[in-house]
Amino acid sequence: MEKNNEESSTPEAKKSDSTVSVDSIEIINELLDKPIKDISPDSPFNQDSDYWKVGDLTLKHYCFSKKNGAEEDEQWLIGGPLGAKGALLVFRSSALANSSPLSIQRMPAYKLHITYKVSQAETKLLSKLLNAHGVSEITNNSCDFNLLWTGSHPRPGLLRSLTAHQRVNHFPRSYELTRKDRLYKNIEKMQHIRGLKNFNFIPQTFVMPGEFRDLCLAHYRVKGPWIVKPVASSRGRGIFIVESPNQVPLDEPVVVAKYVNKPLLIRGHKCDLRLYVAVTSYDPLLIYIYEEGLVRFATVKYDPNPKSLWNPCMHLCNYSINKYHSDYVKADDPNAENVGHKWTLSALLRHLKTEGKNTSNLMSQIEDMVIKAVLASASSIVSASQMFVPNPACCFELFGFDILIDEGLKPWLLEVNLSPSLGCDSPLDVRLKSAMLADLLTLVGIPAVDPVLRSPSTTSNTSNKHVRHNQVYRMKFASCRRVHSADGLSSKPSSSSQSSRHSSNCLSLTPEESRIIKSARAQFERRGGFVRIFPTIDSWAKYSCFLDTISGVPVNGLPTGTYGLVVPHNYNLLLFQHLFPGVPLTTKLHDKEINRLTDRKSSMDRSKEPKSLPKRRTEQRKPFKNKDSGDSKVVENVSVTSKDFFKSIGLNNIKRKRKLKNSRKSDDELDRCYLAIKSYFDSMDNENGKNGLEF
Repeated sequence: MEKNNEESSTPEAKKSDSTVSVDSIEIINELLDKPIKDISPDSPFNQDSDYWKVGDLTLKHYCFSKKNGAEEDEQWLIGGPLGAKGALLVFRSSALANSSPLSIQRMPAYKLHITYKVSQAETKLLSKLLNAHGVSEITNNSCDFNLLWTGSHPRPGLLRSLTAHQRVNHFPRSYELTRKDRLYKNIEKMQHIRGLKNFNFIPQTFVMPGEFRDLCLAHYRVKGPWIVKPVASSRGRGIFIVESPNQVPLDEPVVVAKYVNKPLLIRGHKCDLRLYVAVTSYDPLLIYIYEEGLVRFATVKYDPNPKSLWNPCMHLCNYSINKYHSDYVKADDPNAENVGHKWTLSALLRHLKTEGKNTSNLMSQIEDMVIKAVLASASSIVSASQMFVPNPACCFELFGFDILIDEGLKPWLLEVNLSPSLGCDSPLDVRLKSAMLADLLTLVGIPAVDPVLRSPSTTSNTSNKHVRHNQVYRMKFASCRRVHSADGLSSKPSSSSQSSRHSSNCLSLTPEESRIIKSARAQFERRGGFVRIFPTIDSWAKYSCFLDTISGVPVNGLPTGTYGLVVPHNYNLLLFQHLFPGVPLTTKLHDKEINRLTDRKSSMDRSKEPKSLPKRRTEQRKPFKNKDSGDSKVVENVSVTSKDFFKSIGLNNIKRKRKLKNSRKSDDELDRCYLAIKSYFDSMDNENGKNGLEF
């Protein structure tokens, strides 16, 4: 994920002379657990400036300025003026540095009484950001909210009651991706169905206590340490490393993963990545990754000696563990991106580039891993969303992906966090997480609707699941950052043929299809620092084989049809064709994969009797002598070949066939296997009172 340093030079992005600002050090100290004493004089936080820098990219946000009411509202609204049906709120991290009672009262959110509710979540930074934009917090008993931010999974009853103007930060059943046991099982299923090479980004893992025997067998084949993690914990709680399966507790559900004992070392220290991934829709699938992330270092230098496995500050990179070590270094300067035990992703990539590493390939692998991890667990989430969520735009998700890089620059997925920590322990955290949160809320699109006095047309959408009347928003945001994944859409044909083609396509679209396409385009325009990694210009060629052929829904098994939909649809294909109209669909790999899965499904279906099989000529076979009885049997008038028989009942062992094919006694061996298997099925049928198989 290479950063583009090109910045907007439009007049709107320049600093206004009438800007009202406050000392940003006070804001930072309010958000930090331990206030800092001093900040560098050159820091952007210590200046009367609207520049908040993240990584290589300077974020230019509008500060609150002394203008008339209409101009002020335009700064914080997109999609229409105050009171318009399609108006959305705009969030900027610079509002934290320019927050005052007067500025809050002039915010559109304050005028419309926009509210939010928090439940079981760490929201100090989020609350500060929302309050600076005029959004007020309400009690947990109230249902008149515009945004619900919760640290746990919302109940189905709450999801069913959501209206079109409300947003909640979780999808139903998103634990399929965030619980460590479910994450591994979903990826393991994809490994069996789609091939290990396509999903080889997670260490070998076993779920205890059910797979303890498999763990012992794997341990005696490949010696090495194992890392034990509780299935539903975070921040490094309950994690430890063992050398033998005998040290694994069996009285509680845990996952045991193979320890990556050759990690990437930076100046002798082990590190891992925390990347922020936003999913705004599962059908169609829309995945964004934030352009900047955090790199967390272990405090103690890495030592592969097994005697050091007890030291968590050497083998674990979680901040919640290493911050208590006496050698932990915390940078007090927000500009210091490569100082101490917490870096930015940009600083790590620059460091690797100086060592001659291919960082572009690394980021491509990481994006591919994120997409496939979401695909592996998307099927259950789509089904639950169709069942419980009446308005698809109500839910969004912010995941925290923890990734380890080995010495070969291969990324490994460690875990996915449901509610990544938004706590700020350093100025770097404030700078990065405030910008990320502001861009996330703008990306999601919170409607500028009074939660109490909402329009009747908005409330009527609750009873209709498939017809929605949200307006399309065209955001003219001069300070939007350019990212490399936007190149596929930046080069749009200017000829009249494109407009005529779009107009002809729109005539054949249903209202729901038109809403999906317009919403995706508008969302891309207000993406801010988020990079859309699915769909992209080459996503159909790469990932269409993991989508259902009819519904387009990601599946982690054999094709299962339309998932009970009343009207079959393929929103992923529809969206790709409209976002990238000039890109041909690559279906060769997709058809080949589907045919392979269909053959496997038919061969594994033992509940049905085999259909008519091709006949072969009757041959006199050599006698087969039964060792137990001494009898000899002659195979005569066999109407099918043993090869076809194996294929029909699902015992088609390719390696064995190839070996027997080159053997002189292949016919005898095949017939011997045929008689043994046929006798087994005949005996089973006779016990059940049925006739034997006839050939």
